[in-house]
Amino acid sequence: MVWGAIAYHGRSQLLRIVGNLNSTRYINEVLQPQAIPFLQGLPGAVFQQDNAHPHVAKTVKSYLDSQQVQLLPWPAY
Repeated sequence: MVWGAIAYHGRSQLLRIVGNLNSTRYINEVLQPQAIPFLQGLPGAVFQQDNAHPHVAKTVKSYLDSQQVQLLPWPAY
């Protein structure tokens, strides 16, 4: 599995994820080292992610709130 971010003014590095991804690994291996620094370099950025279980876990939502990350609403279908 890979993770990456694309924005109007740039892109993040592609991150290879080996094994199963849970909410703790998502925070520690994706959000903290990659996503948050990338988003902080983009004033007014809105973060979009799907409704995969690791993305919508309470710990992840709490972490993103603490980092003042604006999320794009993505209702489940």
